[in-house]
Amino acid sequence: MAKKSPKQQRLPGTQDARIAELEDLAGQYVEARDERLETLRREVDLKNQILGKMHGLKKVRYEYQGTTIEIVPEAEKLKVKVAKPEE
Repeated sequence: MAKKSPKQQRLPGTQDARIAELEDLAGQYVEARDERLETLRREVDLKNQILGKMHGLKKVRYEYQGTTIEIVPEAEKLKVKVAKPEE
């Protein structure tokens, strides 16, 4: 019986062989991350618009028909709640 030679080791500095499933998952991840970042940018922009409008109206709290907006003064944070309509 012939003796098997050991598998050839990957040379330093060479790339791994392409694994399509990993490539696909990485692409999906990047797409989801980019969507999340864009959503975050939009959320921050809208928060700043609300804060600006609240300051302009000299309001710390607004409440009307299930919508509540409140400025938390210590951290200049914003709390927004919108009640879902009852079905």
